[in-house]
Amino acid sequence: MQIARQAFLEETGEPPYRVDAMFAQLRLAGVLDNVGGIVLGEFSDCQPPANQPSLTLDEVFTDYFNHVPYPVATGLKYGHIPVKTSIPFGVLARLVVTESDAHLRMIESTTNADFTAS
Repeated sequence: MQIARQAFLEETGEPPYRVDAMFAQLRLAGVLDNVGGIVLGEFSDCQPPANQPSLTLDEVFTDYFNHVPYPVATGLKYGHIPVKTSIPFGVLARLVVTESDAHLRMIESTTNADFTAS
């Protein structure tokens, strides 16, 4: 089994040009070349400025992730939103992305604790 790091990215309140700059920094630092998958969460309140030419977030995502050799999932409900999914860090997980669906599955326990009543 190959083990690779997954990157979980989300943002709030940043216009697409700022998200683009953040992704550019990750690319230049080599981060985007050293992951086994990307999960793009909620990018809330990230509209382009009114009356200014701008890429959309989808265009930014396409530019960075359209030709990568690893799976990229979008829309996972985590981050700065009221109702979200908890994502444990440091456990093995499998990201499977198809044309119509994406699944992130934990493949090991998220806790090693034994709970007993006294």
